[in-house]
Amino acid sequence: MPPSLHILPRTPTDPDAASLPASAQTANNRRPHPLHEGKPRVAYRIMSMQLDAAERDMLYRRGLVEGRVLRLIHNDFKGRLVVQIDGLHMILGRNEGHRIMVRMKPMIPSPQ
Repeated sequence: MPPSLHILPRTPTDPDAASLPASAQTANNRRPHPLHEGKPRVAYRIMSMQLDAAERDMLYRRGLVEGRVLRLIHNDFKGRLVVQIDGLHMILGRNEGHRIMVRMKPMIPSPQ
């Protein structure tokens, strides 16, 4: 018989978890993961970039900095990623996709 799965409780110090519905508050939504594991058409917040100085400077000049929100437009799961940040589309390679750590940005429900 397979072991039972348990959903971890949200932590009160996690600002992103507060606005997620209870069904979406899983450990995977709160834990940073490499961008290359992301799903297309989902918004992510950049948590860290583990790149050398030259690559980091190039991405900083294009607007990819820690704390910014980007939307993953295309992921072929072979290395190429297309992201959108401030309406600008960028193509990232396998190296960047593996070394940029992101966390899913919660969708804030619209008031009705």
